[in-house]
Amino acid sequence: YAAFVESVKTTDEIMGIVRKRAGSTPIVGFLVGAWSPMGPEYVDAIDRVSRHNHILLFDDVDQAVQAAEEKGAVARAADGGHWNELGHRLAAKRSQETSENIAC
Repeated sequence: YAAFVESVKTTDEIMGIVRKRAGSTPIVGFLVGAWSPMGPEYVDAIDRVSRHNHILLFDDVDQAVQAAEEKGAVARAADGGHWNELGHRLAAKRSQETSENIAC
């Protein structure tokens, strides 16, 4: 667990550097596969790091890809974990839709 705590601290420091370099440009992110097999401490840590560094987390991107898969779409590469071209297109579409909804 100490290694996890240290990794969160390092991630926060790195994202602080990213935030500084980005200036006033918005930074957004999303979690993929965060609920299995990882526990809630992973999601909580990413949420804390994001809030601390003013990064907006979209919570519906991974779900959009999963929903398409449940309807029969093949959105993963041969390794079963990474998205293929369709998965990335679905994620981009949902990210754009979420961004537009926030901007309104």
